[in-house]
Amino acid sequence: MNAVNLVKKIRFKMRYRLNDAYNDKWILRHKLPHTAVVPVAQMKNDQPSKQFAQAFHTVWLRNMDRILKRLKDPVSDYAFMDVGCGRGIATLYAATEYDFRKAEGFDFEESLIDDANINKQASPSFKDVNFFVADASTYVLPEGRYLIFMFNPFDAPIMQAFMVNNIDALRRNKSAIAYANYHQLDIIKSFEPAAVTMIESYRCALITF
Repeated sequence: MNAVNLVKKIRFKMRYRLNDAYNDKWILRHKLPHTAVVPVAQMKNDQPSKQFAQAFHTVWLRNMDRILKRLKDPVSDYAFMDVGCGRGIATLYAATEYDFRKAEGFDFEESLIDDANINKQASPSFKDVNFFVADASTYVLPEGRYLIFMFNPFDAPIMQAFMVNNIDALRRNKSAIAYANYHQLDIIKSFEPAAVTMIESYRCALITF
């Protein structure tokens, strides 16, 4: 291995360690009981959309920070909606670290929402967070300006359906999508958002409408 590749490898490992350490510290401080990875095979529902689901992982919370720094308007102008929230850790982080009008998250897997609600009980600061069961392929956003957060929760067919169902409301309310690990970004781009701000080194993007 040459010197350049060695330096890249060291930097890559350091990035993982620093981001994982930040997650671990925040989760420990709030004493969240349910944080482990949940593979799709362990999910209990039998909805057709399950074939397009991704395993639950906790997003690097610093990636949310990196994306939200790109917002031009105050976060208090938005309600936060975590699409495919899993065990709810990103939603709880948004509710405590940012001044959103409200913070909610949904997932199609009821057992994950049960875990999210248990995590919610870990701190009084989480009391106003709302978790509920819904399928992103059929879900229609309530009226209002939203910051939609996604951590690569599903494959292309579900993203396409979600965008078709919600693009008019996203445009009408000048909402935004904060997308971490943006595997389906091309689908969102096909709906011609007003702007896409990339953070390529972390595979994150802020999409505004």
